Amino acid sequence: MTLSQNGLNYICENFGDVNLCCVRTGLSWYYTLAGTDYPETGGTAQIVARLASGLIESLTMTSPSRGMFTQVDLNTANNGSVTLEDARLVAEHDDTSAKQWCYGAEPPPDGIPWVPIIAGLAIAATAAGVVIWQVKK
Repeated sequence: MTLSQNGLNYICENFGDVNLCCVRTGLSWYYTLAGTDYPETGGTAQIVARLASGLIESLTMTSPSRGMFTQVDLNTANNGSVTLEDARLVAEHDDTSAKQWCYGAEPPPDGIPWVPIIAGLAIAATAAGVVIWQVKK
């Protein structure tokens, strides 16, 4: 399944950096397997892949500290299974040099005017209604 907007928001909010954006490095966590904790560091896509694999019991974010997560939590937030292919897509959007994914709705397509409303947020009118999203700084 592809990532839903809810799934993407969940990933950014829980497995992103302090700005709630997908990143390649700078995160710390441990995963639990057979009752043993294994610490790791890295990026958002690694976390999504660990959970999507279904091979671990849980994953606990330590920096930034956000709590414990399971594959069921991730799939529920996405309204369907998150796959390793989804983790690969996250890896394509985890850097400021790419179209980095951050918490909030994706920006509207090119050509639709948007207006910053407060620091880090912008708004646009689309055929579907008003969209608000986080703008990467």
